[in-house]
Amino acid sequence: MDATIWLWLGFAAFIGVLLAFDLGAFTKKAHAISGREALIRVGIYFIIAMIFCAGVLYYQGSEPALQFLSAYLIEYSLSIDNIFVIVLIFTHFAVPPQY
Repeated sequence: MDATIWLWLGFAAFIGVLLAFDLGAFTKKAHAISGREALIRVGIYFIIAMIFCAGVLYYQGSEPALQFLSAYLIEYSLSIDNIFVIVLIFTHFAVPPQY
């Protein structure tokens, strides 16, 4: 399957909608995010990523799907490291949890 301009525009629009939803619906007011809420958000985005991986598997085959999954898991593990550093910085400067 060739990647046409419409496919890229659709993908960019989908990412824009996800970003707008995340910034608009989830952050209407400043509040401390509970562990349950954080797990639900992570689960939703994980499901979206796995649906995308299934689409890559269907349209491109197993090799690109495995590459996407490997890259996704590596980037996710690196983001956990970044969260740890951000928590240390925010704790040092006594930033309230709702911010």
